[in-house]
Amino acid sequence: MAITSYVRLPAPRGTEHLVEHTWVLRAEATGTPWRALLVPNGRPSVVVCLGEPGERIEPRDHRRTPNGGTVAGVRRLPVVLEQSGEAWYVGARLRAYGLAALGLDALFVDDAAPLDALATAGLDPVAFTEAIRSGADDEERAEQLARSLADAVADGEVPGDRVAMIDRAVAVLAARRGLVTATDLARAVGVPAPILDTAVDEHVGVGLDDFTAMTRFHHFVGGHGGPEQGEAAVRVLARYRLTGRTPRETLRFTGLTPTRYAEVRDAVTALLAPSPVV
Repeated sequence: MAITSYVRLPAPRGTEHLVEHTWVLRAEATGTPWRALLVPNGRPSVVVCLGEPGERIEPRDHRRTPNGGTVAGVRRLPVVLEQSGEAWYVGARLRAYGLAALGLDALFVDDAAPLDALATAGLDPVAFTEAIRSGADDEERAEQLARSLADAVADGEVPGDRVAMIDRAVAVLAARRGLVTATDLARAVGVPAPILDTAVDEHVGVGLDDFTAMTRFHHFVGGHGGPEQGEAAVRVLARYRLTGRTPRETLRFTGLTPTRYAEVRDAVTALLAPSPVV
């Protein structure tokens, strides 16, 4: 027994300038830890923990951090989630520039910070969490999360032309499943590559090459945006094996060199192997 339900909800009307969608994950307490795989998707997130916090495990060095209420930036590599107590999380996937739009002090690339990070956006983490908990049901809680964040957006933190530019780049990347070079992406957006690279670097936190690689990797391994667990995690791991791929194909489809890709694949496989997910 692990994930009981994972429900994705559309962004409430009026929050779309910041929020792509919200979600709610629930799981009963098991007494035995279980693990799930979170595949990079090129988006930051804000997650409120209403149950018992789990842990985030970095595959390469096995570093553990609490998976309570978090503000997370975009990731270039997967992370493994571990949970044993009751899981109850309400989350919002933000637009790629979402943390910059909130005026946060950092973009937390490859990292996650406690909800205290929202203080610079004028949000008290305790009051913020309790307002979400007080919702009548999970749908209302998710809406409260989205509206609280959207109302905290700092005017002018991300200039309008940059918003349009990055949104267009995201749309092109999604349509092409990440299989586009940075130069061709900039051409499709209609701006010089250095300008798009600067916009993405300043407001997302990574360069254009990394940003395209995240999307390509996400589509390659078949991630759906939420934790991959059970049979879904097994399918993702199967994609990780890359049987018969040439070094050039490995780089193209994952954004990683064959050596680095093998390190990530083996680390993730080792972390999930003893878990009930396989």
